[in-house]
Amino acid sequence: SRWNKAAVKVAATHMVSENANHHPNNDDSVRSSGVSSMDLVFDAPPGASATKGNESKNSSQSTIPEDPLEDIPTDRTPVKKLVKKLNEDDPSLTVLKLDGRKKIKKEDWESLFESLEENSTLTHISMSRCEITDELAVSLVLALVENETLQAIRLNSNKGLTDDTAKG
Repeated sequence: SRWNKAAVKVAATHMVSENANHHPNNDDSVRSSGVSSMDLVFDAPPGASATKGNESKNSSQSTIPEDPLEDIPTDRTPVKKLVKKLNEDDPSLTVLKLDGRKKIKKEDWESLFESLEENSTLTHISMSRCEITDELAVSLVLALVENETLQAIRLNSNKGLTDDTAKG
């Protein structure tokens, strides 16, 4: 597995603010308790590259892809069905937006996070404004130890997440 507990701990301490251009290895990425906006972005897949400066979009080089979470609606599928799809590596489930789903029970979040451990299809997940807490984030971090396909996790505006989550 490309992740180990130390790598996840380092990744968690370097959550990137959505409104800033911080590199994941920049120590200024997380500033205060009660972080209101954070994305956890992993390295791009091998072979991916991005253009720099004023290069044309029509260039033969690869460009930074648009955020696949940007223009999709919040998924209202019941969590148990999502867990089933994740456990089955459903190829139709590569991007999942759960923003604003505050009524998900703690045990359902834990089941969802557990299903991420072995899933090999999901690449992006957003859980902004879902009232996720430090306690729940532990289950998420443990899932990241095993998951090798997630490229981005968005956790903006979860007031229950603090810097303590990253300190392990």
